[in-house]
Amino acid sequence: MSVSAAVWGLSGQNCSGINRTGGLWPRARVRVTDAAACFRGVVSWRLRYSRKLARDAGFTFIGDISGAQVQEFLAKLKAKGKSISTCNHYLRAFKGFARWLVREQRTSENRLSHVGFLNEQLDRRHDRRALQADELARVIEAARVGGAIEGVSGPDRAIMYVLGAWTGFRKGEIGS
Repeated sequence: MSVSAAVWGLSGQNCSGINRTGGLWPRARVRVTDAAACFRGVVSWRLRYSRKLARDAGFTFIGDISGAQVQEFLAKLKAKGKSISTCNHYLRAFKGFARWLVREQRTSENRLSHVGFLNEQLDRRHDRRALQADELARVIEAARVGGAIEGVSGPDRAIMYVLGAWTGFRKGEIGS
């Protein structure tokens, strides 16, 4: 826990010291990580992406958040070979966090409202399409005669592929 967090009564999951209504201390001194600990009800990947972006962009306090630094972070991700879709996932997660900060009155302005998403059509890594009937038949037959993968026998996988093709269910949905 930082010195500033101790001064403001913040620690781990304790959200009571985070200003909601213009209280006694400056909002800009609240650590991003302390506010993120109160960012409940989010999907875990969004929280993980938000924390990584905050750490790597150098956001220590809520007042440090800047659109320019977020864009620099995204440019570095892209330079490391990440897809535009992945960059947009990071941006979507952190913009959600920024909107939550405003909605919960932890800051007065959304400093990321002007940052736009990148055009995913420029970086199509996998153009998805439906399998043709003959392609699906070959996949099902290969599974039927194949060995176990991830503990699922070949014939069971073949049935799962048929179920998935007919219902649109994904692996996790079929397995549950």
